[in-house]
Amino acid sequence: SHKFQYRTEQQHIKAAAAITHYITMFYTAAITKQSKNQSIGIGLEDTDYGIAISSINPEGPLSQTSLKPGLKLLIINNIEVSGLSPKEVGKILNNVGDKLVLSAVDIVPDITFQVNTSRKSKRDNRQTNERVVATMKRDI
Repeated sequence: SHKFQYRTEQQHIKAAAAITHYITMFYTAAITKQSKNQSIGIGLEDTDYGIAISSINPEGPLSQTSLKPGLKLLIINNIEVSGLSPKEVGKILNNVGDKLVLSAVDIVPDITFQVNTSRKSKRDNRQTNERVVATMKRDI
């Protein structure tokens, strides 16, 4: 149990952020298409966090890689795809050559947390209770 004795809301938020730790897993898949027109078997969807993999065809070349539905797609052959629409990403996938490297990360939602503190004034022995609610945004 930790006692926080900070004086401002901002210091409370910093303290709570300091005790919160994220671990992000990166996934990369490298495949070679058998022909230029071969489908790689990936479904994409636009989410609040960016382009996410919605499905992977079990018969497609990506089925044997570490990519899975629910991951946020970041890079295709050194092309940053954050902020693009699924249609734009589809065009990139259709126009790449036979070698394809895709990188993705786990989607970590925004986290809302609360810090409750209490402190006693040395002057008048009065107790003050404070509550700070904050949201940490994930912006990968």
